[in-house]
Amino acid sequence: MSKEVERTYQELIRTIQSREAISPTQQVILDRWIFAHKCMREDFIVGMPLEDKIMENFGVSRSTARNDISASNSYFLTNENIDKDLWRGRLVFWQLKGLALSYKADNMRDFNSGIKNLYLIIGLDRKDQKLDPKLLQQNVYNFFADPRRVGIKAVTESEVKDLIMQIDGISPLERKKLIEDADAYPDED
Repeated sequence: MSKEVERTYQELIRTIQSREAISPTQQVILDRWIFAHKCMREDFIVGMPLEDKIMENFGVSRSTARNDISASNSYFLTNENIDKDLWRGRLVFWQLKGLALSYKADNMRDFNSGIKNLYLIIGLDRKDQKLDPKLLQQNVYNFFADPRRVGIKAVTESEVKDLIMQIDGISPLERKKLIEDADAYPDED
């Protein structure tokens, strides 16, 4: 990248990271980066076809399109976050193109070599990982909130005792157990 392109890139990254408002010019540049990344990720378009697509959609020069592709890769595919699925998809795409060309040229040696490469790229050479069902369990979430914090009148211990005392047909032991197990908030003094 030229110094001017590098400066533009650094300014936009700084603006994004500081969560400042992006200028209309910066938004146009970011839109081109997002478009380039989307094309590479979803359509596996690379090289000249991607440059042509950016030029057609945004009306920019070839050098600007190249800079956008480079900046997009720098922004979206950092060393900490290499998108393996993106690269695996690109390799599969290129391998399929090569297979088609070798098949069309009746070149079975290269065709078989391409099949072997595709087999390795997709990961068919590796055993499937079986997940141990014992590791799966239901998530249980317990939320505790004081209803008084949101303006709801909480049931106090004395109110719970009064309600339990009004229950007919239970033994004193059951009544005592209900009072012990009841959830209530302490009486406010």
